[in-house]
Amino acid sequence: PVALRAGRRWLRGYTRVPLPPQADPLRRHGVYVITGGLGGIGLTLAEDLAGRAQARLVLLGRSGLPPREEWDTLDGAPDRVRRAVAAVRRMERAGAEVVVLAADAADPGALRRARTEALDRFGRIDGVVHAAGVPGGGMAEVKERAAAEAVLAPKLAGTLAVREVFGDLPLDFVMLCSSVTAVAGGFGQVDYCGANAFMDACAHAWPGRAVSVNWGAWLEVGMAAEVAAPAAFRALQRGDRVTRIDHPVLGHRHESAGRRPWYAATLSPSTHWLLDEHRVAGVPVMPGTGYLETARAAFEAAVPSPGPGHAIELRDVAFVAPLPVADGAAAELRVLLTPAGDGMDFEVVSVTGGEATQHARGSAAWVAGEPPPSDLAGARQRCVYGGEDGPSPFASASGLVTFGPRWNSLRSVSQGGDERLARLEAGPDVAADLDRLPLHPALLDEATAFISVASSSVSGGHSYLPLGYGRVTVHAPLPARLWSHARHRDTGGGEVLAADLTLYDDAGEPVVTIADFVLRRIDKDAVTRTVGEGARRQAEDTAVDEESAAAGQALDVDGAKRGISPAEGAEAFRRLLAANLGPQVVVNATDLAEYVAGVRELTQDTVAGELDAAAAAGGADELPDDHVAPRNELESTLAGLWGEVLGARRVSVEQDFFDLGGNSLVAVQLIALIRKKVGVRLPMRSLFQVPTVAGMAALVEELRGKQQAPATGTTTISRLPRTERR
Repeated sequence: PVALRAGRRWLRGYTRVPLPPQADPLRRHGVYVITGGLGGIGLTLAEDLAGRAQARLVLLGRSGLPPREEWDTLDGAPDRVRRAVAAVRRMERAGAEVVVLAADAADPGALRRARTEALDRFGRIDGVVHAAGVPGGGMAEVKERAAAEAVLAPKLAGTLAVREVFGDLPLDFVMLCSSVTAVAGGFGQVDYCGANAFMDACAHAWPGRAVSVNWGAWLEVGMAAEVAAPAAFRALQRGDRVTRIDHPVLGHRHESAGRRPWYAATLSPSTHWLLDEHRVAGVPVMPGTGYLETARAAFEAAVPSPGPGHAIELRDVAFVAPLPVADGAAAELRVLLTPAGDGMDFEVVSVTGGEATQHARGSAAWVAGEPPPSDLAGARQRCVYGGEDGPSPFASASGLVTFGPRWNSLRSVSQGGDERLARLEAGPDVAADLDRLPLHPALLDEATAFISVASSSVSGGHSYLPLGYGRVTVHAPLPARLWSHARHRDTGGGEVLAADLTLYDDAGEPVVTIADFVLRRIDKDAVTRTVGEGARRQAEDTAVDEESAAAGQALDVDGAKRGISPAEGAEAFRRLLAANLGPQVVVNATDLAEYVAGVRELTQDTVAGELDAAAAAGGADELPDDHVAPRNELESTLAGLWGEVLGARRVSVEQDFFDLGGNSLVAVQLIALIRKKVGVRLPMRSLFQVPTVAGMAALVEELRGKQQAPATGTTTISRLPRTERR
């Protein structure tokens, strides 16, 4: 951009500015209003205000939260609601007063009611953070007006409403949470770019002190963490091809030239209960059963089942090092798969500060055959000592390892000779996850490690931690009502516990068989030091660099990270308020010029070209009953192209493109392939008009018959009429 003003020629530019730590700019017990206060960034900043200033907070969200009397019974509530309730409770434990109101930030009337509530309750308002927003995404050619207006509303109408309602107050600050997209643009981000650019412009003309912060992507929260498309765009900039997978822990499959695929997740105690509810010496630590489930899920996604009667078997699983994730920090978890023998070798590693640490390794394969004969009735007859119902010892543990409410399924343990029998019944939170977590980490941990809890009570209080599994065969997902039959092995001493286990459903059918489950007696002090040191290093890696924190590249600590962690974002928030750098500041995890150049290299043509560098994923899928095979050569060609971009070998010609996981980004690739392979140039709108292979084939045939192809051998067709797609 160039501006000619009063005989001068102006060019816009951005300068890296050091932001050293300064005196805390926040008032102790200050009163702060946060729009979008129940979203990821809003909650992150609110928790920081609560912990550091014991602030009085007014959090606004479009739908608010359930009444407080219902907070103890949120079974079935969305994860977003439960996370927000947990965060508010943490704020109040830190000494904050919190008011949560349902208010649309784009509605001046709703904001006036929030202002009145804040003033009546606390007597003043010291600052406003406008963090409300709706993620953008989608090609401009197929963008519907209503969808664009939903993205624009909180940034345009919301910013104007904040200025109208709070502009007359003597505020310490107003922070507008804008996006680096307003500066750099972004493929598929036309509405979000425009919305944030408007917010930036408003900050330059605000009555009083206001700063619009062009935030880069946050690692676990914010718009980039809540939608798949921006993550896919960023991955394409790195040369990766990313496929989203539906799993509570693992989020994406990554492929890039010259590297084997991996499955990834970003873990944080604030977003993942398996860390928050499993703590060693007070530090969140990934349970060993978490590695089993992520390895199982990655293998199942990579290697489809050969057919009915097959089960996934994990072999020679060894736990190498603990994975502590400090409160306020995050770690990238990866499952790496390598072909080996009749299956895959796997590694579970974390990547922090650009360095990888191995935590577990083993192999996985599909095995055929029936589960072993049931011995549950015999085990119940032989195990007769003990067995009284009572609270789970995991839920009340107060030693080295402490557990949260999901570790509360163990109901009784009975004993007979060298075997033990445990009865488990999952609570509502665990039961709700069983359809998506076949090896539920908390339930499996109780169903196996109960032998260490029982042994500890008779061995002088020694503590044991899992060392590994010889073989885990998953015949069926874990049910809500479960029996675990453990047969102890003679290990020749008390240093190691070993057992074979069979897990049964209530009908006595084996669901999981385990051979050579091994636990090792540990030195509590040594484990505490190891976990504490790991958490300390991680916290240092994810903290803001004291010397180089700056706007523009404020948070690029080691050159390897590509996002802002919640702890870094909160630190940057405080430093920006203390520094007063003017009405607009960019905070990004990589050099701004490099970032802008990368964004501008990503175009429709480069997205389409990714197909030439990435092999199609998928395997021999089992055909569903409603599968309709291609009926002619054209349908066969198109079905093959659909499978190539969607990661499926065989696509029914009657299946909907979007039901199969397609989106605007994948549509670009598909249209490009059709142009190259079939010789017909289709507008993207065609996929919204005829989203099946059969419909597309009929359209291509119709167009071929009506129009002559030009000399280049391609056919150009007119734009299809606009059709609303909901």
